[in-house]
Amino acid sequence: MASLTTDERKADAKARLKQRVLNEFDLTQNLLTGSGVNRHINIRPLKIFTLHESNLTHGMLRKFVEYQGPLGISGGFDPRDQALRALALSLEDRCLVIEFGDNNKKKSGQKKRRSQTDEQTLDLDLEEQRRQLGKVLTREAGLFAFDMGPLSMTLYRDLNLRVTSGVDIQSAFPEEKSESRPHLRKTPIDAIKACVGDHLKVNTANISAVFQDLSYDRLDPEWPSSEQHIVQRAWISHYLPTFENGAEAFDKVSKINTSVLPANTLDFLAKLAGDSFRLSYLQPLKTSHKFEASSDNMGDINVKSTNYKGKMRSNMDVAVTVKNEQGGIHVIRGSTGGVDGKSVGINAAHSYSNKQKTVMTITSVGRDGPTTAEQKRNYQVLRCLQGHHAVLSENPWIQNIWFPAGDSALLTWPAEWSSQESATPPPTFLNTGQRPLNSSQASSVECMLSTKDDHRITIIQGPPGTGKTSVIASFVETAIAGGMGGIWLVAQSNVAVKNIAEKLASIGFHNWKLLISKDFHYQWNEHLYNAVIQPNIIRSENFFKLSPFQLNGCQVVLCTLSMLSNNQLGKLTRSIPIKTLVVDEASQIEIGDYYPVFNTAAGTLQKICFIGDNKQLPPFGQEDLGTLQSVFEVEHLHYYVKFLDTQYRMPPQIGYFISKEVYDSKLNSNPSHPIQDSTIACHFVDVNEGQEIMNGTSWINIKECEAVLTLAEYLQSKNKKFRIITPYDGQRNLIEKRLQEQGLDWEDKVFNVDSL
Repeated sequence: MASLTTDERKADAKARLKQRVLNEFDLTQNLLTGSGVNRHINIRPLKIFTLHESNLTHGMLRKFVEYQGPLGISGGFDPRDQALRALALSLEDRCLVIEFGDNNKKKSGQKKRRSQTDEQTLDLDLEEQRRQLGKVLTREAGLFAFDMGPLSMTLYRDLNLRVTSGVDIQSAFPEEKSESRPHLRKTPIDAIKACVGDHLKVNTANISAVFQDLSYDRLDPEWPSSEQHIVQRAWISHYLPTFENGAEAFDKVSKINTSVLPANTLDFLAKLAGDSFRLSYLQPLKTSHKFEASSDNMGDINVKSTNYKGKMRSNMDVAVTVKNEQGGIHVIRGSTGGVDGKSVGINAAHSYSNKQKTVMTITSVGRDGPTTAEQKRNYQVLRCLQGHHAVLSENPWIQNIWFPAGDSALLTWPAEWSSQESATPPPTFLNTGQRPLNSSQASSVECMLSTKDDHRITIIQGPPGTGKTSVIASFVETAIAGGMGGIWLVAQSNVAVKNIAEKLASIGFHNWKLLISKDFHYQWNEHLYNAVIQPNIIRSENFFKLSPFQLNGCQVVLCTLSMLSNNQLGKLTRSIPIKTLVVDEASQIEIGDYYPVFNTAAGTLQKICFIGDNKQLPPFGQEDLGTLQSVFEVEHLHYYVKFLDTQYRMPPQIGYFISKEVYDSKLNSNPSHPIQDSTIACHFVDVNEGQEIMNGTSWINIKECEAVLTLAEYLQSKNKKFRIITPYDGQRNLIEKRLQEQGLDWEDKVFNVDSL
């Protein structure tokens, strides 16, 4: 057979490449606009090749391995489960988009005929192809990406690939306040501006569009630009380190090297990063907001949010539909500026006059940014990946929960903790109150008070109505009377925290403080807090003003778990250090959410009591993700679980059924319950013509609301105590509003199931 000429071999290689490539196109980036010596960035197009990983060859990857400059990378994620769907690798003039997953794979059994004369085009089995891709990711010259920490963890979790010289772009441009708040990070837009300064025009609208959603599915019309977006993200990740003196800033950044970390550490970090990312994508990308007109003067357009869960926040990109007096419809682009309670000011992107215009709809685009707690969690994961491993190895809480020694349930604690506590024995629980606790409750309180190593982690499972808040209140009362201090009572929801506060007040204990976010309280939920609680409330805008004198010797603080990450808590934790943490609703909290607290309170925290019930609501997002764990699902901690075995809330006829079907017949019912078997304890009311209707992001049922109002009016006329529970937040808002309109009791009356 005659040998091929060089030109023929090139043509043959191109023909074979074309067979492998799923898509091929040229793209000129539009994120930056250059002039003078930089004008080439808007003239020279990128050559893009998209292919499935099963079609990778040595030759396709060789240039990316051998290239000695910065390699920009970016991930694209499946819109349905956030698994890595594509990875873009970018040089100055070309970009390779590698797709993963079942789509576009060759059918099983299909085999290409291998050419013995050209090793570059050999088909590799998947394991070998991953190995070749791994050579790109472990190149010495370095990989550059926005949010490199989560991306490196995705590569490990989904592809079992590691990186050795990963550079997180935002780390090169820390925020001005980063010394006191290192968890603060620049957005991609701000990081790009910090790098290029005034030398290039930064096209913020285009950058926002490219970075606001990392979903990738080029064949789905819902994400028509996802292929171009992943390419642009990879290209600018390559370009920034090459821009003028950019290399100097990036050289100072600690590199991510996952190849030196053991598998159990990577599994832990990958789950923390992955859960956080996947939960963020449960939020809708677009939200239609409920609002009413406002006479405030906070922006070009002024409105008031009317729904707490769907309320507008600061710095949201919005599209506002307005109608003029002639009936013409226009869409105004802008962003929310100041937000004060329900009042919102919207600043139009272009000149706008609101005269004779009626606002019809307001839609925000983009998901909510991370909370402070999420920012701290993400920052601490990044620090570990960048080589600061002591935060894991030296923290006994992290070690005992995530990295136990062997298969034993025995946990290891610092020896000095035991020696400190031996000098001061724990308080004794006498159980002599007006309402003595039952034996399971009393035993739980004793475990909470104990300072022995066996009880440093105490887990209490309390089915509905078993007196979990009574146990907490008895612990607090006994602990403070016995000289203990630094007790922090937290829960996932504000309502659960409020319930603990009410219980403490009901037993006559008032020396505590309740921390509430202004965002939750002001104009939205002030009605939830009765006159007894009000004097103990400290709202978030007042944290920085606090003095020890105002705390008046208080040693008990109540707040949500996320509040513990508030940047202004320093004055409080110095006066009331977090020594004992009591967590209510623990079954609803993913264990990764404790990670920031374990770091923040590492120098003081010596006892944690988890209280909840894993037979009730799981952590938020579990139904969608299926991988979330509460402390109750950590197998080696089952040894430390105490069970509250008697319920007082449900009539026995209901309690017996629940005990048998849910709690393996271990749950007893109060034999002195006022509703005995002679009374029917549960009624089902069939509401004719009741129909669920979508209302914003929730649901309402007007006919069922009317039935509830009839029952509420009857019960109130008979001076009966009652509460209303509904599955949907929209229905809760509707019932609460109608109760108020009809002059019925409405404060602290209506809850959705998540509140309970």
